[in-house]
Amino acid sequence: MQELFGFDIDGVTANSYEVLSRKVEKKALVTFLNPMTYDPYKKLGNLNKEEFMQLFTEAVINDELHPMDGAIDVLREYYSKTKRLVFITHRNGNVLQETRAWIAKHFRVPYELYQCYKCEKALIAKDLGITGFIDDLPEVVLSFINHGFKAYLYDSPWHLYEDFESDLPTVKNWHDIRKVLL
Repeated sequence: MQELFGFDIDGVTANSYEVLSRKVEKKALVTFLNPMTYDPYKKLGNLNKEEFMQLFTEAVINDELHPMDGAIDVLREYYSKTKRLVFITHRNGNVLQETRAWIAKHFRVPYELYQCYKCEKALIAKDLGITGFIDDLPEVVLSFINHGFKAYLYDSPWHLYEDFESDLPTVKNWHDIRKVLL
Protein backbone atom coordinates (compact mmCIF):
# COMPACT_ATOMS: atom_id res chain seq x y z
CA MET A 1 0.00 0.00 0.00
CA GLN A 2 1.29 3.46 -0.97
CA GLU A 3 1.92 5.74 1.99
CA LEU A 4 0.06 9.03 1.92
CA PHE A 5 2.25 12.04 2.61
CA GLY A 6 1.16 15.57 3.36
CA PHE A 7 3.21 18.65 2.59
CA ASP A 8 3.82 22.04 4.10
CA ILE A 9 3.80 24.93 1.64
CA ASP A 10 6.27 27.64 2.65
CA GLY A 11 9.86 26.50 2.80
CA VAL A 12 8.94 23.10 1.32
CA THR A 13 6.88 23.52 -1.85
CA ALA A 14 7.04 27.34 -2.10
CA ASN A 15 10.40 29.09 -2.18
CA SER A 16 9.55 31.96 0.16
CA TYR A 17 13.11 32.79 1.13
CA GLU A 18 14.28 35.05 -1.68
CA VAL A 19 11.12 37.14 -1.92
CA LEU A 20 10.76 37.60 1.83
CA SER A 21 14.42 38.46 2.36
CA ARG A 22 14.22 41.21 -0.29
CA LYS A 23 11.01 42.57 1.21
CA VAL A 24 12.38 42.55 4.75
CA GLU A 25 15.62 44.24 3.68
CA LYS A 26 13.70 46.96 1.84
CA LYS A 27 11.23 47.56 4.69
CA ALA A 28 13.62 47.27 7.62
CA LEU A 29 16.74 48.61 5.93
CA VAL A 30 18.74 45.71 7.32
CA THR A 31 20.46 42.75 5.73
CA PHE A 32 18.19 39.87 6.52
CA LEU A 33 20.14 36.72 5.82
CA ASN A 34 17.63 34.18 6.99
CA PRO A 35 13.87 34.73 7.25
CA MET A 36 13.26 30.97 7.33
CA THR A 37 15.04 30.08 10.56
CA TYR A 38 13.68 27.88 13.29
CA ASP A 39 12.45 31.06 14.95
CA PRO A 40 12.17 33.59 12.10
CA TYR A 41 11.18 36.44 14.39
CA LYS A 42 14.59 36.55 16.11
CA LYS A 43 16.21 38.10 13.04
CA LEU A 44 13.73 40.74 11.98
CA GLY A 45 15.84 43.74 12.84
CA ASN A 46 13.39 46.53 13.57
CA LEU A 47 10.37 44.66 12.12
CA ASN A 48 7.83 43.15 14.46
CA LYS A 49 6.00 39.89 13.81
CA GLU A 50 2.90 41.65 12.45
CA GLU A 51 4.96 43.65 9.94
CA PHE A 52 6.72 40.48 8.80
CA MET A 53 3.38 38.71 8.34
CA GLN A 54 2.11 41.68 6.31
CA LEU A 55 5.10 41.36 3.97
CA PHE A 56 4.45 37.64 3.69
CA THR A 57 0.75 38.20 2.96
CA GLU A 58 1.67 40.76 0.30
CA ALA A 59 4.02 38.25 -1.36
CA VAL A 60 1.28 35.60 -1.45
CA ILE A 61 -1.42 37.96 -2.71
CA ASN A 62 0.87 39.33 -5.44
CA ASP A 63 1.81 35.78 -6.53
CA GLU A 64 5.51 36.49 -5.95
CA LEU A 65 6.40 33.05 -4.57
CA HIS A 66 7.69 30.31 -6.85
CA PRO A 67 7.77 26.54 -6.36
CA MET A 68 10.96 24.94 -5.09
CA ASP A 69 13.12 23.44 -7.82
CA GLY A 70 11.79 19.99 -8.63
CA ALA A 71 8.60 20.26 -6.56
CA ILE A 72 6.21 20.45 -9.50
CA ASP A 73 7.47 17.31 -11.25
CA VAL A 74 7.74 15.25 -8.07
CA LEU A 75 4.30 16.21 -6.77
CA ARG A 76 2.62 15.58 -10.11
CA GLU A 77 4.26 12.16 -10.29
CA TYR A 78 3.31 11.49 -6.67
CA TYR A 79 -0.30 12.45 -7.41
CA SER A 80 -0.39 10.09 -10.40
CA LYS A 81 0.44 7.21 -8.02
CA THR A 82 -1.67 8.16 -4.97
CA LYS A 83 -4.54 10.18 -6.51
CA ARG A 84 -4.24 12.52 -3.53
CA LEU A 85 -2.16 15.61 -2.96
CA VAL A 86 -2.56 17.06 0.53
CA PHE A 87 -1.18 20.36 1.82
CA ILE A 88 -1.48 21.45 5.45
CA THR A 89 -0.40 25.01 6.11
CA HIS A 90 -0.07 27.47 8.95
CA ARG A 91 -0.99 30.24 6.50
CA ASN A 92 -3.93 32.09 7.96
CA GLY A 93 -7.32 32.80 6.43
CA ASN A 94 -6.22 36.11 4.92
CA VAL A 95 -4.29 34.36 2.17
CA LEU A 96 -6.10 31.05 1.69
CA GLN A 97 -7.82 32.08 -1.54
CA GLU A 98 -4.49 33.18 -3.01
CA THR A 99 -2.87 29.98 -1.71
CA ARG A 100 -5.48 27.89 -3.52
CA ALA A 101 -4.86 29.84 -6.73
CA TRP A 102 -1.08 29.42 -6.34
CA ILE A 103 -1.32 25.63 -5.90
CA ALA A 104 -3.75 25.25 -8.82
CA LYS A 105 -1.59 27.41 -11.10
CA HIS A 106 1.66 25.60 -10.43
CA PHE A 107 0.75 21.96 -9.79
CA ARG A 108 -2.29 21.58 -12.06
CA VAL A 109 -3.64 18.44 -10.38
CA PRO A 110 -6.50 18.07 -7.89
CA TYR A 111 -5.37 18.81 -4.34
CA GLU A 112 -6.60 19.20 -0.79
CA LEU A 113 -5.62 22.22 1.29
CA TYR A 114 -6.13 22.34 5.04
CA GLN A 115 -5.50 25.35 7.22
CA CYS A 116 -3.92 24.79 10.59
CA TYR A 117 -3.40 28.27 11.92
CA LYS A 118 -2.25 27.98 15.54
CA CYS A 119 -3.03 24.28 15.72
CA GLU A 120 -1.14 21.00 15.54
CA LYS A 121 -0.80 19.76 11.94
CA ALA A 122 -0.38 16.14 13.07
CA LEU A 123 -3.89 16.06 14.52
CA ILE A 124 -5.39 17.19 11.20
CA ALA A 125 -3.21 14.70 9.31
CA LYS A 126 -4.41 11.81 11.46
CA ASP A 127 -8.05 12.55 10.55
CA LEU A 128 -7.08 12.61 6.84
CA GLY A 129 -5.39 9.21 6.85
CA ILE A 130 -1.96 10.70 6.19
CA THR A 131 0.97 8.50 7.20
CA GLY A 132 3.86 10.90 6.56
CA PHE A 133 4.63 14.61 6.38
CA ILE A 134 7.36 16.93 5.13
CA ASP A 135 7.82 20.30 6.83
CA ASP A 136 10.61 22.82 7.26
CA LEU A 137 10.09 23.48 10.97
CA PRO A 138 11.76 21.06 13.38
CA GLU A 139 9.04 21.34 16.02
CA VAL A 140 6.37 20.38 13.47
CA VAL A 141 8.37 17.36 12.27
CA LEU A 142 8.98 16.32 15.88
CA SER A 143 5.24 16.59 16.61
CA PHE A 144 4.47 14.26 13.69
CA ILE A 145 7.07 11.75 14.86
CA ASN A 146 5.71 11.91 18.41
CA HIS A 147 2.25 11.09 17.01
CA GLY A 148 3.61 8.01 15.23
CA PHE A 149 3.96 9.43 11.71
CA LYS A 150 6.86 9.15 9.33
CA ALA A 151 8.13 12.74 8.97
CA TYR A 152 11.03 14.55 7.37
CA LEU A 153 12.57 17.94 7.94
CA TYR A 154 13.11 19.85 4.71
CA ASP A 155 16.46 21.30 5.68
CA SER A 156 17.24 23.95 3.09
CA PRO A 157 20.67 25.60 2.98
CA TRP A 158 19.28 28.87 4.34
CA HIS A 159 17.88 27.32 7.52
CA LEU A 160 19.82 28.08 10.66
CA TYR A 161 18.45 25.98 13.46
CA GLU A 162 20.61 27.61 16.10
CA ASP A 163 18.59 26.48 19.09
CA PHE A 164 17.54 23.09 17.80
CA GLU A 165 19.81 20.08 17.73
CA SER A 166 18.32 16.78 16.76
CA ASP A 167 18.75 13.75 14.60
CA LEU A 168 15.47 14.29 12.76
CA PRO A 169 15.22 12.56 9.38
CA THR A 170 16.00 15.21 6.77
CA VAL A 171 15.67 15.85 3.08
CA LYS A 172 17.72 18.60 1.44
CA ASN A 173 15.92 19.04 -1.88
CA TRP A 174 13.18 17.60 -4.07
CA HIS A 175 15.53 14.94 -5.41
CA ASP A 176 15.73 13.59 -1.84
CA ILE A 177 11.96 13.90 -1.47
CA ARG A 178 11.43 11.91 -4.68
CA LYS A 179 13.45 9.05 -3.12
CA VAL A 180 11.21 9.12 -0.03
CA LEU A 181 7.92 9.31 -1.93
CA LEU A 182 8.46 7.27 -5.04
